[in-house]
Amino acid sequence: MGKNLYWLKLSRDFFNQKHIKKLRKIAGGDTYAIIYLKMQLLSLQNQGELYFEKVEDSFAEELALELDEEVENVKMTLLFLETQGLIETVSEDQFSLSEVKSNILSESKTAERVRKHRAKQKALQCNTSVTLGNKTVTPDIELEKEKELEKEKELEKEYTPPLSPLGGNGRAQKQKNAPKNNQEPFPEELESTFATWLAYKNERREGYKQIGERTLRSQIKNKLGKYTMQQIIGLINDCMANGYKGIIWEILEKQHPRGQPQASANFMNIDF
Repeated sequence: MGKNLYWLKLSRDFFNQKHIKKLRKIAGGDTYAIIYLKMQLLSLQNQGELYFEKVEDSFAEELALELDEEVENVKMTLLFLETQGLIETVSEDQFSLSEVKSNILSESKTAERVRKHRAKQKALQCNTSVTLGNKTVTPDIELEKEKELEKEKELEKEYTPPLSPLGGNGRAQKQKNAPKNNQEPFPEELESTFATWLAYKNERREGYKQIGERTLRSQIKNKLGKYTMQQIIGLINDCMANGYKGIIWEILEKQHPRGQPQASANFMNIDF
């Protein structure tokens, strides 16, 4: 069974305490303060107790031997600690450091390994990947999403068409500067998914304006030249499920780098 680890909880104001200030003002006081700290460390595994094992003729001489300090300096330190009530004689071979008892902390080897393991696991959680639902999305994909939104905003700024007057049959007449043939519906299943996406964006209070919606339709039409309709529908549904602000086409590019243009060739014959 492994031994426990011990350490000393040293007060932040240790050197501002009155008895330490007084000790350091004595000639050689800095040396005495160091000896006092070394005595505290020596007593840790015995809960603040020091023992005279009679290896030397006196406790001071034996302590000096163990601490690698001069005997006279140890004697002066012991005398000062005794006058300040910082060391008590329990018996002729046992001495107690009163301040140390409340400042001792200990930990077993097993507890130390557990603490270090937990700290390591916590650090590993702070990686650069963002996990959303059952998918892991890298910061690059998140950045791509933001770029798509910025493109939509820029297009809306660049072009604001006048309102379309209504003809006698109630259908909107196309304006000279308006994009042509881009309001025709997609096939039923894709059109339904597209309508769900628009509703999703409205719920987030991020609804498209006229140009934004047209641009998105045109974008989807272009993607149908590379990916199947089912792949695009699946992507849109995944983006909604994960709470994305935009449709992240990079996901399809990573999943199907070569695309599947042959699967959508018939659809591309539709006149938009």
